Amino acid sequence: MRNNRVVDQLEQVFKYCATLERLPHSFDETLIDDLIDKVDFTDSRLGDFVKTRLSSTNFEADASVAVSLVLRLYSKYCLSLSDDDMDVVRQLERTEVLLEQRNRPANLLSDLLGLYTACYRFRRQCEWKNVIIWCVSNLPNEGISIFIRRQIADFLSLNKCSDEMKLFLPAIAELFCHTDSNYVRNDAASILTNFTDHLNNDQIRSIINTVQSIGLAGDVVYQLAAKVQPDMELAGDLSPTIWKNETARCHLIMKILEQSSRHEDVNDLFASVVVSPCMKLRWFVDVIDLLSDKTLHKYLPKIHHILLDPRRSPLSDLQSMLSKLSARLTLSEISPILDRCFPRLLESPYLIEAVCKAYGSDCLDHPTMTDIRDKLALEIGKAISNSDYWEVRDTALEVATIVPSFRPTLGPLRQLVVSDPSPYVRAAALRCLIMDAECYEQEVPQLCESVVCSDPDAEPRLVAIRYLHSTLPSNIENVFRILPKAIEASDDEIRRLMVEMCSTLLVTKEYAADTAAELQEWIEDPEIGADVRAVLGKSPVEQPNPVEHILTDMMNALSLHFSDTIDCY
Repeated sequence: MRNNRVVDQLEQVFKYCATLERLPHSFDETLIDDLIDKVDFTDSRLGDFVKTRLSSTNFEADASVAVSLVLRLYSKYCLSLSDDDMDVVRQLERTEVLLEQRNRPANLLSDLLGLYTACYRFRRQCEWKNVIIWCVSNLPNEGISIFIRRQIADFLSLNKCSDEMKLFLPAIAELFCHTDSNYVRNDAASILTNFTDHLNNDQIRSIINTVQSIGLAGDVVYQLAAKVQPDMELAGDLSPTIWKNETARCHLIMKILEQSSRHEDVNDLFASVVVSPCMKLRWFVDVIDLLSDKTLHKYLPKIHHILLDPRRSPLSDLQSMLSKLSARLTLSEISPILDRCFPRLLESPYLIEAVCKAYGSDCLDHPTMTDIRDKLALEIGKAISNSDYWEVRDTALEVATIVPSFRPTLGPLRQLVVSDPSPYVRAAALRCLIMDAECYEQEVPQLCESVVCSDPDAEPRLVAIRYLHSTLPSNIENVFRILPKAIEASDDEIRRLMVEMCSTLLVTKEYAADTAAELQEWIEDPEIGADVRAVLGKSPVEQPNPVEHILTDMMNALSLHFSDTIDCY
């Protein structure tokens, strides 16, 4: 019966959409995404409805919203069919008329291309000729969106038959070399990357010449060049003298190294990159695992000068470098690297964390690291007491949670937990206190109770309730007192953890009756109601079909639009 209800609702939705060329601005288009995601075609009546709806659609005259919706439903329906369904073949042929209807909204074209990609397997490759020709002629069109060009590229990449490749491969290679648009060139490159074995020598030469003569391009362009000619040498195509852009040359060298199995080439090629004024830390990170110990030590001093430059050495790359180097170097060997990038160690706690993960949380107590430790402790103390920037205070506290020896330098943490204006700093300070909870046996549970009940922000409240949750039943009194506040919190995880803790309260005689009474108030809550029923031992309520709920929301939104339109007159 449920699927009968869904079919009836779909009929109503299509009636609402019958005259719409575009969805109203007030309509939440994610409802359609949710519908496609959750609709289930295991019921034959639902599949028959979609088949019939598509068969009866007049692609010349029907409104665009209804056409788009049926195309998306049919794409999902076809996933459950076998490859030899001839009705699908007939329907796909009928839809091709939509390709030339330039007055249709862009999202309809996107849904049509999505259908062709999803249903490519149903037709013989030669039967896609009209669609291929349309794709080739429209790929250079800068008037269509990047997303639709990407769909065109995805569709063309499915064509593996040599006869069909002749329809588009020369044109795509020509487009790559002569377009002025980086976006178009990137999409052409993504197609060509799938057909490099079918490019002739002249086409390969033209691709390399193009990459040398343009400025910076997308990553896929360098991936293509490295794939079509992986044996380029510094004395030839990789010579700096024949490149318009040095950064582009370095990008290509790194792509060649990434794709090459000839590790003996790494040293010479990377030597050309590391001395380049365009050198970036990411490139060094990418080859660390390819370098011998001797070569690695040779290059380490050469990257020192870029470590303090955020543009050339962003924090994510610094973290990756420290993680990789920690697996290769001793503490004595990595110490100069940390010293060199010391001014940046308090920009992110993940830098110190990367080192401590490899060497242990006490690694800064090693004799070769004590200078760094002492300087860092001094900076952390200054950050906590003097910095006006919450990010700096937060990072200092996060570093202290990683390295226990820094915690004594923080000062009175309770004051930070209670009064710092930043919720992130309050949360980080509470985490520090919790990590030393054995020193504050009575204070921490009471403080966590106070934070859950009175802090206005979710971050510190989450830290507090997670501690109380992890230490049950020793703090059961505190947990009982936070129940009314925690269960009505705006944060879902706080509410979920509170309901979980109620299972302990319910088996404790002193708190059972009051806990059950409080939970009874939330038994119908849409977010936690099911969990509350489970804790109370009640049978679960039958869950409504999510597709029915989505279709109801769609009908309400569409009916509101029509009501507003009528009111305008």
